[in-house]
Amino acid sequence: LYVAGAYIWVENSPAYNVVDVDLFDLIEEDITFYESKGKVLLCGDFNARVGNGSKLDYIDCDSSVDYIDYDDYMPDVPVKRTSQDTVCNSHGRRLLDLCKSSGFRLANGRLYDDNEIGAFTFVNNNGCSVINYLILHNDDFDILKMFSIEPFNEWSDHAPLSFKIFCNIEKYFF
Repeated sequence: LYVAGAYIWVENSPAYNVVDVDLFDLIEEDITFYESKGKVLLCGDFNARVGNGSKLDYIDCDSSVDYIDYDDYMPDVPVKRTSQDTVCNSHGRRLLDLCKSSGFRLANGRLYDDNEIGAFTFVNNNGCSVINYLILHNDDFDILKMFSIEPFNEWSDHAPLSFKIFCNIEKYFF
């Protein structure tokens, strides 16, 4: 199990002028590499606003075509997602595309305590947004035993994301 913490600079950040790299491409490359070794979870501040559930993180109306697809091709399964944030920015579109290309899904607004809520994860004087996410492969939802957006506190304008992972570990004693 590989758990990655991520931070992607806000759009138009001066940091983009310092490095010549596409962070979404790097994340996609890492997903491909580490998925060959085990399960992958991404968590962090992506500064991506994906809007409400009308913006999909899966391919709509996906199906298997016998004479074209590989035998192991699994079409995307629609899973409803909700968000209190209705705005979608360019980072959000990139994140949704990343999810579509990798089979990953946003846990926010979809699982456990945040199901059908999609609580805000960032609040400041300019308003509220959802920019912090837990992202994992659609087939790996069952390894999560809890997911919630915790209350804001005095130490940050970001709400903590909390989740529990079920790990089936066998102990052998000799």
